[in-house]
Amino acid sequence: MLALVPHQDDELLIMGAALRNATAAGREVHLVLFGLGDGTAVRRRDMPALLGREPSPEEIGRVRDREFSMSAHLLGVERAHVHAATPRQREKSFTRDTTHEVVTGWVQRLPDAEVWVVSEHDENPDHSVLGAVVADLAANGGLRHPARAFVAPWCRDRLPHPPLERETADIGYREQYPYRYTDVAAGQWGVGLRSVRGYFDAQLDDPACWSHRLEPATG
Repeated sequence: MLALVPHQDDELLIMGAALRNATAAGREVHLVLFGLGDGTAVRRRDMPALLGREPSPEEIGRVRDREFSMSAHLLGVERAHVHAATPRQREKSFTRDTTHEVVTGWVQRLPDAEVWVVSEHDENPDHSVLGAVVADLAANGGLRHPARAFVAPWCRDRLPHPPLERETADIGYREQYPYRYTDVAAGQWGVGLRSVRGYFDAQLDDPACWSHRLEPATG
């Protein structure tokens, strides 16, 4: 299975239950991160008080990568199967052409894998671009198998989308640890929680994810 996520913490907040179930069932999961994670408002809003200085975009991106890698491990993804896209794109600056190039490369690398992606039915422009690229591939014969497009819980009741399937699993403080807790000396800043605390709290109340199918073209 090939899971494509735009930003650090999307794997947990949008796909977490499904990833947990897939790895628990013994499925081989490859997780690909597309964004640099350098554009979060947390860098200027929260980090100076925590660190005594404002970190660079590159530094906070590296910290977010560490949190992402730890999150993937706690969801059961093998470390060797956690990947970074090449090239990676700046936050809220994903382009259709670059995203298509990277997605196509991964689909060719793992042609028999079921593709999971964030849905194009999302308010975040990076999420929407990535989801639309995979939807177009499915519609135009670029995928061998049905794909799953995951709608962020906070968008589920705001935007139109196809009928959704609900999947749940045990997602709690353990799985949220990389994004929820801070250990500055270890290079862990709890960026995710500082960015969208409400989404993390909501996941504890309802650790479900929601997705719709993208059927491959036939004929």
